[in-house]
Amino acid sequence: MKGGKKIWALARTGHSATIQANDVTNAYVLLTTAAVTALKATATEGVFLLHRHLHGDWGNITSQDSLQNEIAPLLSWRVLSRYTLAQGTEIWIISEADRAMTTIMSTRH
Repeated sequence: MKGGKKIWALARTGHSATIQANDVTNAYVLLTTAAVTALKATATEGVFLLHRHLHGDWGNITSQDSLQNEIAPLLSWRVLSRYTLAQGTEIWIISEADRAMTTIMSTRH
């Protein structure tokens, strides 16, 4: 448990992936328990959302966040995606600025 929240999974996949253009993530993926619960409740595949994130479909983000995602590789910024599930729960996917980790989390606890 970290900061009062359970961490469900941290996996090193052994693969890297390209995020838009030549920006690469190093394939550590963290899922929070809230995200796993939300994904199960709506029968949503987390890997599908991760695929969208990695290929530049960032879901429901602001135009400012979209612009920041576009230039993130040039400025070493994080990449952010937000997806709304069937029950209105939001899933956020964030690839850190150094691309050492991508986190999948939910806005509900």
